[in-house]
Amino acid sequence: TVLFHGAGSAYYAFLGSDFVGYSQDSCLPAEFDLTPHLSPGKNTYALTCVCVRWSDGSYLEDQDHWWLSGVHRSVEVLTKPSSHDVRDLRAQCDADGHVAVEVEFAAKGKACDAVSVDLYEDVQTDLDGTFEEGRKVFAATAAVGEEKVTLLSGYAKDPKPWTAETPNLYTLVVSTTKGGRVLQSESCRVGFKTVEITEGGVLTVNGEAVTVAGVNRHDHHADHGKAVPLSTM
Repeated sequence: TVLFHGAGSAYYAFLGSDFVGYSQDSCLPAEFDLTPHLSPGKNTYALTCVCVRWSDGSYLEDQDHWWLSGVHRSVEVLTKPSSHDVRDLRAQCDADGHVAVEVEFAAKGKACDAVSVDLYEDVQTDLDGTFEEGRKVFAATAAVGEEKVTLLSGYAKDPKPWTAETPNLYTLVVSTTKGGRVLQSESCRVGFKTVEITEGGVLTVNGEAVTVAGVNRHDHHADHGKAVPLSTM
């Protein structure tokens, strides 16, 4: 899989002479599966991204910033063994502590027979992702059958809610197993919050009315254009 974190305004991806995909929306990531275009053994194909400066998406992105096309964020090539069945996961953590995790599996036969979810109250200590280990606040396990999606849910133990003033985050870990042996683990950061609009049209977060103060910001650097170094953020 090749993952483009940002390019625009639209682009075509090729592996050698094979077309592998098209995407637009210059600030959202896009993934393309390279597997069908590869051969067993060593591959020496060139990965090419052809960026188009203008597209119909340009009208949606037409704001007060400079028009600069091209690849402006990182590009990753990911490879995983065939025993890795998890294709995607979606998590929702509400302010009352309810946790719901939807795990989507690859369409073909699965190598695993169970999936588990663990939620940790870790503390991130730097921008590189270093953590201090914390308590486990939620755990759930489910058998994996022929279904493509498995849902695991329950309630966490005394979670701290997320707000803009107190952005408490937890580490969610999803693991697949076969006979008790771990085959794959994926993780992401989640927060407990509930966003609602009341009948009177009031926006609330965790039951409290909030006022949104908009900030108009675009990725821009005097020397690097939209490829903004972390040190200047």
